[in-house]
Amino acid sequence: TYASARELLPFKRGAFKLALEEKVPIVPVAIEGTDALVHGDGPWMNPRAHIVVEVLPALAPSSFGTDEKALADRVRDLLGRAVGRPDPG
Repeated sequence: TYASARELLPFKRGAFKLALEEKVPIVPVAIEGTDALVHGDGPWMNPRAHIVVEVLPALAPSSFGTDEKALADRVRDLLGRAVGRPDPG
């Protein structure tokens, strides 16, 4: 799942379910600027694209019980805020 220039796309919950089952933390990573990497339709790459990567604090699965939707929603909220597009709903 990635953030487009206009919106944060829907998440699939498989990774969140697995993290809860295996009791491993989720580490959200926000990446911005990748839309500037490719010239037109490609295949040429822009050598001067400005990409920003922000590694957010890990989320412990224990604080979400077995609710992968709650975990996915929290990660979505954190990533949306990190890239300046908070989820309106």
